[in-house]
Amino acid sequence: MCTSTADSFYIGIAPMGHQQLAKLLTILALIAQGSCLKIETINNDVTIEGKDTKYKVFMNENNHAWDNEPTPLFKITDYTPSEVPQIEFGSSKFKFKFEADILYALQSFDYETQETIYYLTIQDTNPQKPAVINVVFTINNIDDENPTLSYPQCEFNEHTLYDIINSTCKCTVTDQDGWLAKMSFKIIPTTKNEDKIFSMAFKDPPADDQYEADVYITLLEELDYKKSNFYSFNIKAEDSAHNPTKPENVRASITVNDLRDSNPVWTTYFTVNQIDELTKMKFRFEARDGDTGITNGTVVYSKVSEQDEIANYITIDRDSGELIVGPIDRDTDDLSVYKFQIKASMDEPGDWSTPLDVALYINDLDNKSPVIVTQDKKVFKFKENFEGSFDHPILIEDKDTGENAQFSVTLEQIPNTDIDYTQAFIVTPNAGYKNTTSFDISVRNKTYLDFEDPDWRIIKFNLLAEGVLDKTKQDRLEITVELEDVNDESPKFAQSEYKKSIKETAKNGDVVITVMATDEDQEDKDKGLTHSLLGSHIIQDSLSIDRRTGVVTVKIDNAFDYDKVNPVIFQVKAEDNAIPPHTATVPVTITLLDVNNKKPLINTGDPIQVEENQAIGTKLKCVISATDPDTTAVLTASIDWTKSYAMKNSIKLTDSKTKNAIEFLDIETTPIENSRGINIDLVVNSKNKDKTSPDFETFDSLYLYIIVEDTATDPEFKQTQSTTNALIMITIIDVNDNAPYFPEASASKHENRTVTENTAVGTPLGYSIQAIDVDLNDVITYACRPEKDEYDWLEVDPKSGAFSVKSDGIDADIPLFYFSYICIASDSVDHQSEELQVPFYIIDTNDNVPTFELADEIHIDEESDKDKEVKAINPKDKDRDEKYNEVVCSIKGDEKCVNQFKVESKSNIIRVKNGGKEIDRDTMEDPTFACEVICEDCPNCRSESVLSLSKKSKIILDDINDNTPILDMPDDPMNAYENVKKDEDVHEVIAKDIDEGDNAAIEFSIKLVVDKDGNDCTNLFKIEPDDSYQNKTRKKANLIATDDLRMHFGTYTVSIHVS
Repeated sequence: MCTSTADSFYIGIAPMGHQQLAKLLTILALIAQGSCLKIETINNDVTIEGKDTKYKVFMNENNHAWDNEPTPLFKITDYTPSEVPQIEFGSSKFKFKFEADILYALQSFDYETQETIYYLTIQDTNPQKPAVINVVFTINNIDDENPTLSYPQCEFNEHTLYDIINSTCKCTVTDQDGWLAKMSFKIIPTTKNEDKIFSMAFKDPPADDQYEADVYITLLEELDYKKSNFYSFNIKAEDSAHNPTKPENVRASITVNDLRDSNPVWTTYFTVNQIDELTKMKFRFEARDGDTGITNGTVVYSKVSEQDEIANYITIDRDSGELIVGPIDRDTDDLSVYKFQIKASMDEPGDWSTPLDVALYINDLDNKSPVIVTQDKKVFKFKENFEGSFDHPILIEDKDTGENAQFSVTLEQIPNTDIDYTQAFIVTPNAGYKNTTSFDISVRNKTYLDFEDPDWRIIKFNLLAEGVLDKTKQDRLEITVELEDVNDESPKFAQSEYKKSIKETAKNGDVVITVMATDEDQEDKDKGLTHSLLGSHIIQDSLSIDRRTGVVTVKIDNAFDYDKVNPVIFQVKAEDNAIPPHTATVPVTITLLDVNNKKPLINTGDPIQVEENQAIGTKLKCVISATDPDTTAVLTASIDWTKSYAMKNSIKLTDSKTKNAIEFLDIETTPIENSRGINIDLVVNSKNKDKTSPDFETFDSLYLYIIVEDTATDPEFKQTQSTTNALIMITIIDVNDNAPYFPEASASKHENRTVTENTAVGTPLGYSIQAIDVDLNDVITYACRPEKDEYDWLEVDPKSGAFSVKSDGIDADIPLFYFSYICIASDSVDHQSEELQVPFYIIDTNDNVPTFELADEIHIDEESDKDKEVKAINPKDKDRDEKYNEVVCSIKGDEKCVNQFKVESKSNIIRVKNGGKEIDRDTMEDPTFACEVICEDCPNCRSESVLSLSKKSKIILDDINDNTPILDMPDDPMNAYENVKKDEDVHEVIAKDIDEGDNAAIEFSIKLVVDKDGNDCTNLFKIEPDDSYQNKTRKKANLIATDDLRMHFGTYTVSIHVS
């Protein structure tokens, strides 16, 4: 069945002919009656919105997909079958055909080059069933055009990092679709890896409707002219639809400018050379400019320093680089190497130079022998087995220089002797030069230095110095060494190992064992040996030894523990009186005999947990055992309920009423196989009704005080070592049998929850509901519904209870201050809480633009008084809160308007600012004022945005009759001729009135005419206006003779009145 709707809307009607008006009235009448026509979607690429008489149709542009096949747009339904719907277009139209109820487009649509919006009217032509629908067909823009890039050709200075701020290297990217900010750029590298050196970016992101922009090439690292002075690579761009540039690759050319950054480079040079002493030599040194990309400068040369500045052996030519070395006397100056430094410099400002260090080796003649200077120390005394160096170095010199001053130093067996004593010694170094070296003789093998060997008590050998080049140049020194005897025998024990057994309870002072050594050295026999214990700090703390007799005793009570360390092993060390002393050690083993003197040990496994309401006789799942390190232990276990206690919510229970509820366990024990320990089981007893213990609601944890006793403890230790105890925690596991509840259910109805209108969908509000479930580890979920369906704007997270915005349209301007949600909480077994009302206060925002009406023209009398009302603006704002709906208007526009008019801030009335002569129409070239009235809401807003509406209007000054007409006549007398006939013009009369329109109308009249004798001659003339005279401020009248003037010759005074 067809239905009709009534909509309110404004229609702007341009001037039209009678036929157009009739047609429009017909269409409006049809709209008022209602329509049965519909359109339906048949193409997935076409989207339809709307219903009844108004539809919006959207389709993406398809200029690239057009294949000359008709494109189905939509299907027209519910029209009279015998009639063909009439389709009419607005100002823009496209090719189409209507076939089999479907409207086809017979062309492609290009957003960039064609119309993008088409207005269609579809009418059922059946006069009995008139129906009309209006369709707005819109073409959507898509990113389908290829971008283009210009070819960048740029220069960059080396060693300068160019970023998006300072780079001037750019190219231009264009894309007819816009959306340039979504464009991506790629650098296609060559073997120079340009993509690691260069990058591309916009300085400022282009707007979506911008179709051309500059893209800048920047540097990821500084360029180096020496690595590469030119880069040529391809770049490309892709738009958001992955359309590449055409052509796809664009060549970029980058030139690297060389800067002054390198010193000269030596090309012809040496750093080391040889010259003969007393010979003058010449050498050539050359260098080039290090910066090859700059026009080569001039390199100059200079001496920086030389070894003997006074002698001044070195000179170098500034321009040619020729080096001259003067004759050098090596022997006189004691020189073997002569060092100096020169430098090559750029002949320009700045320190651009490269130094060069040069060493000249001076050849010498061999004419001197080495000489052993030291002669005062030839005999040395050492103890046997001495190791180290002799206490007196030996100096040797050679007066030659260079390689001729080199000599070797060795130890030599004295001729005609049987023993070669040199094998026990070594001399270092084994070579020398000139007189700068001292030589040390040290022991190579101390085993030769044995006083017990009579042949080695007196030792003799030669120190030999001889030239390296000429072995005949020699010098010798005989060395004598005398050995002294020392204490060198070690102590010895009678046994290789000592053993003893004692009780583990041995006390302080008890003798354990005697361990004593002997020594063959007479000194040690006279003075005796020193004995000490070697072992860990436990040995040192537990035992002591007599340093002379070797008697070992217990140092402290309770020194030993059979169950911890058994046997006890240590060493006894004996030292003689040698320096350093000789030593000997021997192991000692003490075996401990067990005594039952240890406390039992209680062992627990994983934490114990038990669900509430267990059956009588149930064994708890737990691992508890007791052990005793003593070999004769006999263990029992029990519960001490006086020291056991329960807790609820971390609070210790002291109520005597809970005693039976807590004491719900007994202990059962079983022996552990192959052990002296027992297993301890906890069993639910019958003190409470079956399946009532434990009770989680009474207590959630039980601390059980368990005692284990060793009934076989040695009587000496019975009182202190027979028992041990442990406090074991048992966690009670809750059973889920309680519903969740909201602790805030009794709170105030209007809590401090707010939501700002127009908040975006998905925005979290920062508020949540939280329910409590006394059952442990229960999972609570939340569900909420709006109290009123029309305010269904929010949703709640079922897990966290957090509120967020679900839909658009939160509006405070209804007006509306509060809306509420009804919420419930559920646990994992579907227990539900009571309903909770959750109110929200809507925070108003400034989202409505002020409105007001203002005529295009406003008229006011000229010269109006100050503050006279011109126009009341009466602005309105639909925002709810006064802060946002308060509107203040002001006048903007050209200076002329602002200087003469104002808007009163409280009343928003346009008033005259100064008035009076400042707005005198008659003195202005243009009596109109181009004014713009701007009305802004929220005048006290600081951080919020202010909304405004502006309208332009002309204020026009209306003329008032405020100026007196003035005769504009010459001062000279008027002349008239006597031949003027009756009713002919005598003279014109001009009057001026600067008013306009009717206010500028002037009436002329003659008040009096007298002759020179004073006679009244008024009837001789009359005055009549001349309407043919056209002038805004001037009016003309003609003075006309009422009689022929032939007979009235004379002079007359004519009084004319204008008004």
